[in-house]
Amino acid sequence: MGFSLAGFKIIWANDINSDACDTYSFNLGKYIQCNDVQNLGVNEIPESDIIICGPPCQGFSNIGKRDPADARNTLYLEVLKMVAAKRPSFVVIENVKGLKSFKNGLILDKIVKGLEEIGYMVEWGVLNARDFGIAQTRERLFIIANNRHMTGFMAGIEKYKSKRDVFLKDVIKDLEITSTLPNHWDTNGVNPDYKKIISKIGQGQKLCNTRLGIRSVHTWQIDDYFGKTSDFEKKVLFAMAQNRRLKRFKKEESWNDANPLDINEIHAIVGNGFSETILKDLIEKGFVVEKAPGLYDLKHTFNGKFRRLDYNRTSEAVLTNFGNIRNYIHPISDRAFTVRECARIQGFPDNFIFLGKPESQYRQVGNAVPPRLAQVVARVIMDFLSDGGGAATASVPKNFSPKTIVEINKILKQKYRTQQLGNKKDPLDELVYLYISQRTFEKSYQSTFKELKNHYPSHEKLKNADIGDLEKILRPSGLGNQKAVTILDALARVNRDFGEVSLKKLIELDNQSKLDYLLTLPRVGLKTAYCILMYCFGEKVLPIDANVRRLCRRLGWLPHGIDQKKEYSILHTIINPKDRYAFHVNAICHARDTCLPLYPKCGSCPISEFCPKIGLEKQRGKK
Repeated sequence: MGFSLAGFKIIWANDINSDACDTYSFNLGKYIQCNDVQNLGVNEIPESDIIICGPPCQGFSNIGKRDPADARNTLYLEVLKMVAAKRPSFVVIENVKGLKSFKNGLILDKIVKGLEEIGYMVEWGVLNARDFGIAQTRERLFIIANNRHMTGFMAGIEKYKSKRDVFLKDVIKDLEITSTLPNHWDTNGVNPDYKKIISKIGQGQKLCNTRLGIRSVHTWQIDDYFGKTSDFEKKVLFAMAQNRRLKRFKKEESWNDANPLDINEIHAIVGNGFSETILKDLIEKGFVVEKAPGLYDLKHTFNGKFRRLDYNRTSEAVLTNFGNIRNYIHPISDRAFTVRECARIQGFPDNFIFLGKPESQYRQVGNAVPPRLAQVVARVIMDFLSDGGGAATASVPKNFSPKTIVEINKILKQKYRTQQLGNKKDPLDELVYLYISQRTFEKSYQSTFKELKNHYPSHEKLKNADIGDLEKILRPSGLGNQKAVTILDALARVNRDFGEVSLKKLIELDNQSKLDYLLTLPRVGLKTAYCILMYCFGEKVLPIDANVRRLCRRLGWLPHGIDQKKEYSILHTIINPKDRYAFHVNAICHARDTCLPLYPKCGSCPISEFCPKIGLEKQRGKK
């Protein structure tokens, strides 16, 4: 539907679920096939410009069992088989965010490498439906591949982000008084006993014993359903909830997300009035369970049942279980969400009718990609087809091959073994180190940094350094006064922002927020920021310094005349995230050792067969 809205003509489709196929046929087109994709021959699939697909995600989902043996986990191989046979210009694959972490990213890596090996350039990223005017927080991973040597799709998607959040009330509040729409009825009813629970759950709250904020309602607060407890018993249960997670990192006593407590620990926490009798009473009432001899925990340790959504927030991700009131409750009515309300949250129009039994309808809506989000992805591809990518991208030369990068990475790793370049693990040390390294030679900035640390062993002492004394220490690296001013300004700024002379609190931020902050510091550009992200926080980024840029230009990967952002877009597209650190380090070593600025040693270069600039050495007159 999203691709149709963006102007594409859909010519063929397939799904294994008969109800989904009936819904598709009724709303979108009769060309849907109902078959197991593993039974399809490639000759049954028509030629097309684009293949779009969503291999089953349940085996990868963070909220599922994440069973490595789940047979659905291998269906991505059918996608690769189709793409290899049909060679469409574009491939779009959607899956859950958990694909990134499933088996340490092994499946995602196999998909990316599989596409690269058959000649496709691959980009992937996680998109949140909330960012595109959809009333739910729904993160999904999108892979966009093409064989037209284009890059910058993920960057292109950014321009379609919405300027404001859409809340739940914006899309379903009018349905409170509308009962004539299709798929809009409460089919399940409510268990009378459940009414005792949901009457106690306010908007934005959930039944949860393992969290202690105002959004959690605890079982011991609902006497009508779970049984009465005294004020002191409530105090004991709250104390157990508050302290059970404090031990969860003791691996030798691992009990998943928390550890049970022994009776002495509980007594020490609660204080006078606690006794073994009270603990036994709580066990009999069903609030506490003995996990192991002498070790006790709360009996109900689920992280949220009976979640009542808030009209004034975006919805949680619409899942296949949204029709079960034990999972989700309407903001103001004591019932589950109807199929039509779920469809509205996903962004389906009211004239899109879901067929099949109610549980099947909920499953179809929960499994769907929000049409608006799919439309954004489709429009970006349409933009590229219309104007070659526009200003947001730069094309990689057509002789580029993903296999080339794999081979070059292998050769450089063998030669340079990913040497240590002297970069620092502490982010503030790395920042100072990078300031000193600007416009000077390696030996000079290495020795200068060492001398600096001898004089000022702590960041606090460096912050309070006399600028004249600091300038003298920095003078051998060049621009001593300028670097002294920059270092002191940066340390003062960090101290003001974090209340200490340290950047370690950045670890609490996501990748983009770390980058945004670093770029606010004096004389910090993309290269410096990316170095800190890579060396100190282990982010899968690729800094581009003069050495990396020179090598990549000579290999034909970075055209001349493009800006820095386009360079990053290209290299982050063509180089696998897990290979970026090694490539950065080895590219620097190779550029310093062999691929020199004026007189490259092409004759002894181990990757010369991949380099279109192989004639440079002869052109320079050097044998």
